[in-house]
Amino acid sequence: GYTNDYKFFDLKEKSSELRRKLRNNGSKKIIAFFDQGSTRDTRWSLSDEKSLKTYNFLLQKLLEHDWMGLIIKPKKPGVLKNKISQISELYEKALKTKRLHVIEKSQGNHIKNFDDIPAYVSMASDFAIHDTMVAGTAGLESALVKTPIFYLDIYNFSESIFYNNTNEKIVYNSLENLWS
Repeated sequence: GYTNDYKFFDLKEKSSELRRKLRNNGSKKIIAFFDQGSTRDTRWSLSDEKSLKTYNFLLQKLLEHDWMGLIIKPKKPGVLKNKISQISELYEKALKTKRLHVIEKSQGNHIKNFDDIPAYVSMASDFAIHDTMVAGTAGLESALVKTPIFYLDIYNFSESIFYNNTNEKIVYNSLENLWS
C-alpha cells in the first residue's frame, strides 16, 4: 500500500468544499498544479526563473479563460511568497478572480505543508500538472485518487518510466504542448 492513503478518505469532504468554492466562482474545469520547489541558483535543480515561467503561463491562462480554476500546491509554501514576488501584480490579479486557490500555509518553522497533501488538491480538481519528473509523489497521489495527471518535463528526464506509458501521453516537454 501507499503510506498516506489512509488520509484520502478524511480529506474527501474538504476537497469537495474547495471544489464547490471554485465552481461557485465560475470555474468549470479545475487544474491542480504541483510546484516541486525551485532555487535562486540556476546550477541546481529547477531554478526560480524557470518555475516563474510556469506560474506566469498558468496565471495568464487563468485570466484569459473564465472557465478555468487553478489550485496551486507548492512543495514549499514557506518560500512561495518570496519567489512569486517577482510577478506579484499578475498573482494579485489572478487571486481577485476568486478562481485561484493557493496552499500558502506551512508547518510551524518548516517551509513545507504536511497537512494539505497532494491528494486533497487532486480530489478537488479535474486534472493535475506535476512540474518535474525527478520527484513524482504528488503525481502518484493524484493517480491514486483517480485524478488524471500530466508531468511537465522541461529537463528532458527521458529515463523516467512515465515515458513508457503506451496507453496515454502523460509527459510533456513544454507548457504549450501540455496546454494543447
